[in-house]
Amino acid sequence: MGRPAKPMFQAPTSEEICSEGALSPEGAAEFTSLSRTEIDRAIVRGEIETFRYGRRVLIAKREMVRWLADLRDKSLQSTGRI
Repeated sequence: MGRPAKPMFQAPTSEEICSEGALSPEGAAEFTSLSRTEIDRAIVRGEIETFRYGRRVLIAKREMVRWLADLRDKSLQSTGRI
């Protein structure tokens, strides 16, 4: 048996993610102009990846930007603009 595969890159730590910018679910709702309920639904559906920093649940800003781009693309596809 071969040795188990190692990931190419280490996952970033919570501190590294926070240094790049992170939002609480309330902050994410304000950042995106969507409701907190919509953000919570996306988290439950697994569309937005969260991480814990102490007792807080946070969302990386880069994750919010990625999710918004996906949401925009889906919206444009459903209206036939793409």
